Amino acid sequence: MNIRIGLRTKMVLIFATIIVAVFAIAFWILNGLFIAQIKGESENSVVLSVKESAQKAKMMLTQQMAIIQNNKDFLEADFIRENNKNIDFYSKLLTKNILEKNGNYYSVWIDWELNHTDKSYNKKNGRISYSHYRDNGNVTFEYMIQDTTNNDIQSDYYIMKKNNKGILFEPYYYSFQGVEDSVLMTSLALPLNDSENNYIGIFGIDITLDKFSEITSGLAPYKESQAFMMTESGSYITHYNKELIGKNFYDLFPDDDEKYGISKNMKTEKPFSIYRSDDKGEQFFVSFVPIKLDNIDGVWYIGVNVPVSVILNKGEAIYNKGMIIIGVVMLFLIFFVWMVANSIVRPLSKVTAILKKVAVGEINTKMKVQAKEYASDEIDDINQSVNILIDGLNNTSEFAISIGQGKLDTEYDLLSENDVLGQSLLEMRDSLKNAQNLEAIRKEEGRQQQWTSSGLANFGQILRENQNDMEEFSYKILSELLKYVDAHVGGFYLVEEKDGEQYIELKASVAYEERKFINQQLGIHEGLIGQCILENDVIYLTDIPENYIRIVSGLGSESPDSLMLVPLKVNDVVFGVIEIAAFKLLADYEREFIEKVSQNIASTISSVRVNIKTKELLETSKQKSEELAAQEEEMRQNLEELQATQEESDRKTSEIENLLNSLSKSNFFVEYNPQGKIIEVNNQYANLFGLNRDQMIGMSFFDNDLVMKNKDLVWNNLKQGSVYKNQNKVCIGDHDFTLLETYTPIFNTDGKLQKVLKISNQLSDFVN
Repeated sequence: MNIRIGLRTKMVLIFATIIVAVFAIAFWILNGLFIAQIKGESENSVVLSVKESAQKAKMMLTQQMAIIQNNKDFLEADFIRENNKNIDFYSKLLTKNILEKNGNYYSVWIDWELNHTDKSYNKKNGRISYSHYRDNGNVTFEYMIQDTTNNDIQSDYYIMKKNNKGILFEPYYYSFQGVEDSVLMTSLALPLNDSENNYIGIFGIDITLDKFSEITSGLAPYKESQAFMMTESGSYITHYNKELIGKNFYDLFPDDDEKYGISKNMKTEKPFSIYRSDDKGEQFFVSFVPIKLDNIDGVWYIGVNVPVSVILNKGEAIYNKGMIIIGVVMLFLIFFVWMVANSIVRPLSKVTAILKKVAVGEINTKMKVQAKEYASDEIDDINQSVNILIDGLNNTSEFAISIGQGKLDTEYDLLSENDVLGQSLLEMRDSLKNAQNLEAIRKEEGRQQQWTSSGLANFGQILRENQNDMEEFSYKILSELLKYVDAHVGGFYLVEEKDGEQYIELKASVAYEERKFINQQLGIHEGLIGQCILENDVIYLTDIPENYIRIVSGLGSESPDSLMLVPLKVNDVVFGVIEIAAFKLLADYEREFIEKVSQNIASTISSVRVNIKTKELLETSKQKSEELAAQEEEMRQNLEELQATQEESDRKTSEIENLLNSLSKSNFFVEYNPQGKIIEVNNQYANLFGLNRDQMIGMSFFDNDLVMKNKDLVWNNLKQGSVYKNQNKVCIGDHDFTLLETYTPIFNTDGKLQKVLKISNQLSDFVN
């Protein structure tokens, strides 16, 4: 059975409950509140003190790094300006002067990579070291050459070389000559770089760490505080227990690290604090603040232990005051609840009646209640909110009707930032709009893809059909490309070579579908064409230089709105440039299409030039073979005469052998027997694969040329007398080679295959 209790009765019951409960929980609330407050304020005070000490330590290290940085900049500038001529002089002078001017330095040292200072040194590893250090009160110079065989990848030097960043070394103990006790030290270093930011060496100093003890000894936010400093790897730099200095925290207290996650927090390089308990059960607040130099590897932390009992002692006086405050607050609440109860119930009854109608879907602006223009209390706020709700629901209803009728441009003002219903309706309207826009975008993207695919197919056919005449090929490609992208002026430039010098030649130009051939040659780096070749990248301009190009028609002449220059390149080898100008801005998909077509054009040009060069080589080889055959015939016919002139015969035989050797030296030369086994190979070809001649003898054609397809068909065609040409890409180690190979079958007098001769050249030998 449900019992209905009026609001006034409920408020009286709540009031009585509060009176009873508040005093029961006041003590618990007060205790927890003030303990938390005291702990929070004390923690902030401790953290602030540690941060100030960390800043002091950072300033000390930064001052040392500034000295290194200034001299590093000088060394790098001298290395670039003097082309490392004065490295030896400045290295000795700087290390000595800096050490003499800084009494807290133990040593100053500079290491240079040998392969940067000595151009004749061709090993990957090796460094030359210059250092001045203090030895029994004197400054001593030391010169060493190190690491010429390999690098210790775990060493700090190798880490700096790999990261090309400065480093703050892990502290270490060092015993000075003549001093019985060892001293805790560290090293600071910065990398040396050339003008291209390549690592060429390191500049560093060795300093003692005794001054950092002064910082931690002055860190005492509370009388019983205990300060220390340690590295990220756990080595103590300073400690209130001096016996722990130099020892590792993770070795001494492995359970603490696992329990409190200290090493994990240190890796974040951010301040953090923990609560820990010692063996006696006493709890401590421990705060850690990092000491991190900009762009330097290596992080140190400064920390402090504070007993929690010391912190809580400050809260007792505040606790007593809090109890008085709670009593006063309780009396105020009793008076306030009693006065407000009646003033709330009456106006809420009117609002409840209206909300019941709204709850069943009845919306009418006549239902609004009377409310003051400016609310004086929450009751007026409720009245105004009800009126706003009625107006908002009415507007929302009208907006939903408009959306349902397809009026997607209808505007709607949200009732507030949290108007969920209004937001949903607006999102629905925007989703419908987006659906319309996405459909239009999809159609446009489909059109662009179809346009690109069709264009690539058309130009593929043109490239296959026009490879015999380079000028006709150039004009055909250029004219069709201009038509396809609706451009107006274009030029087709190729890189040519004459007498060992490269130049740019205009092979074809097109304007308004009229064919124009202009004999024009440019320097290899002249103008925008030369810049495009030099940078090996596309140039697209909408702000075209004045008088660079004018498009002339019967109505006059004007400058184009856009200009695009695309390099014709294969594997970063530039064969030419296509220049296109238009009375419009080329769209992104049009520029991408032009770049793709240019790649296909460049590949075709490369293949044509390779084929021409290969044909020339084959003609030369064939001519030499015919000359050899003629000489052999002449030797057979005059065998009896040669018996009388043996000395002359020996001389001619020697000439023939020299000719064969010359052919072998200038080409990669391999002979196969009819079964496809290698029976002869020159050293150049064997060395290319990292083998010697004897190792390659006996290898099979079917195993060796792994990149070739249809080997059986190729070999059968060779047996039938066909000459086979192949472009073979070979990957050896870190190097890629493209070989132009020609396989020529040689038959005996009976018409049987005697052997197959393969002559190869690297593609890079023919591409300029």
